[in-house]
Amino acid sequence: MNKRQYYRIKEERRKKRSLLGKRILAVLMLYAVLMPLSMALFWMWLPRHTTPETQNYTYQIGPDDNVLSRKVYPWDTVRSGSVYYLDMTGLAELCEMTTTGDSVSMKYTVRSSGEAIEFVLGQSLAYINGIPERMEGICYLRNGRVYVPMEFINRCFSGLSATLDSERNKITVIRESDEETGEYLEITFPFQQSQTSDAILFGSLDPELQEEIIRREEINKPAEPGTEPPAAEPGAPSGTGTTGGAGDGNE
Repeated sequence: MNKRQYYRIKEERRKKRSLLGKRILAVLMLYAVLMPLSMALFWMWLPRHTTPETQNYTYQIGPDDNVLSRKVYPWDTVRSGSVYYLDMTGLAELCEMTTTGDSVSMKYTVRSSGEAIEFVLGQSLAYINGIPERMEGICYLRNGRVYVPMEFINRCFSGLSATLDSERNKITVIRESDEETGEYLEITFPFQQSQTSDAILFGSLDPELQEEIIRREEINKPAEPGTEPPAAEPGAPSGTGTTGGAGDGNE
């Protein structure tokens, strides 16, 4: 090998190394550009393809321009199947209602009017001013707070409304106010005639619930002159409980 051939081979090797380095650099630059772009596209795609069961819900009290409180709840706290739930403990505090009850049932009374609604825990039975009414799902207790179906609140509470934004996983609760004075409307529990199809047929109730309704009617029946009214049985749902709302939920 002469000197001229030696330098030619050496130059070819240098060019090959240079070309390889440029290719490696191009690959790294392409990776640096595509990786952030891919991550951004993935995070944009993820919320639209994630089921509600894997997302939390924003629970807001008050309209967007006058938010009183905003909390985040796990999905399984506010949703069970197709039924969405509201924090009744928080609603009672918002509406300044008196809370009484025990491990069997919870009763909420409007202080100004005396109207009351009672929920039997673990069942879909509620008493609206003493009238039994079936809810869209069971009432349940979790972390010291009572949750009831949102549809039932919208159907049977006057002066209070709740809306669901399923795209944003957001529930907004609004206490309605008078347009002229701006004061909150009084909470009432009218038994809506338009919903008579949802009323409970006595014969369709479980035997235990039938006995409970009969027992309550006997207790609330006016006593005849010269007779003593029947006493409530120990541990009855309408028994005396603690007064006042439960503590706040998770912020």
